[in-house]
Amino acid sequence: MALENQIVAMRKSRQIAVFIAVTLVVITVWVCFSRSREPEFQGRSLSAWLKQLDDGDTDRGIEWSVWRPRQSSSQAQAAQAIREIGTNSLPFLIKRMTRHESPLKTKALDFLRKKQSWIKIPLSTNHYPRQAALAFDVLGPLAKPAVPALSSILTNSQFSKEATIALAAIGPEGWTVLYDKLADTNASANSWVKSCIIWGMAGHHVTQPGTTELIMIEVTNRNHSSGGIAGWALGELGTNQDQVIPVLIKGLQSPDLATRWGACNGLGKFGTNAIIAVPALLQSLQDSNISVKNHAREALKLIDPEAARKAGVE
Repeated sequence: MALENQIVAMRKSRQIAVFIAVTLVVITVWVCFSRSREPEFQGRSLSAWLKQLDDGDTDRGIEWSVWRPRQSSSQAQAAQAIREIGTNSLPFLIKRMTRHESPLKTKALDFLRKKQSWIKIPLSTNHYPRQAALAFDVLGPLAKPAVPALSSILTNSQFSKEATIALAAIGPEGWTVLYDKLADTNASANSWVKSCIIWGMAGHHVTQPGTTELIMIEVTNRNHSSGGIAGWALGELGTNQDQVIPVLIKGLQSPDLATRWGACNGLGKFGTNAIIAVPALLQSLQDSNISVKNHAREALKLIDPEAARKAGVE
């Protein structure tokens, strides 16, 4: 019986070894074939340059902060290479933005991780959309021909952030798409899509006429769920302060937690120009939510340090 078990174990080991070998060959052939159709620069494929450009910061752009990708000297080299490839990269980048890891590749890598330990298999992550967004950001106005495709991708909430980055980087042609999507209540019904658009317009300081007015609506409309990012965005844009500051003060009384937080954040960005908001911010120090309280403190210190000191704000 022991001999039979050994024979069975040996057969299974051979089967696993054969499977691993075949899988690696298939993956290698697939990668080589797909890359052979890519544009190149200095003998390297676009994929290779995209990998070099990627800073690996997958959270950047999800946080409500201005889009500023890190760029080392190596990444700057990759950025220049992608600009040299230019519009030839656009068809590939559009596909990459909505690309998922191959199910076959994912399953094969998972299998290899479970069945052997002598080869380190990395965890599979879908970095393709991010790399495409970084490349579009580098190309900027050169990517104008991709605007129609990016407009379509924008309404797919799974890739809205990446499409927003690309459209905002392109310039006025891309800004118009973002503005129109935000103004169209049917097209921007998805709250995540709308939040991405607002973030992208503010983060890139889009100057499209009417942008501020559209974002102001999000702070006061209780039927919408983008009040938090809208408050931040209005402060980041810093325009139309005579109209914006009263709207943000009203936002401090919103039943929506995110809107109250965003209003504090936005008011703080106006600094001393938002002095009329001090009484409302003092009331926000008594907010039931600790995050709102903290943001009200920070806003007070930026707007009126003396009022903050008297209120016991350190």
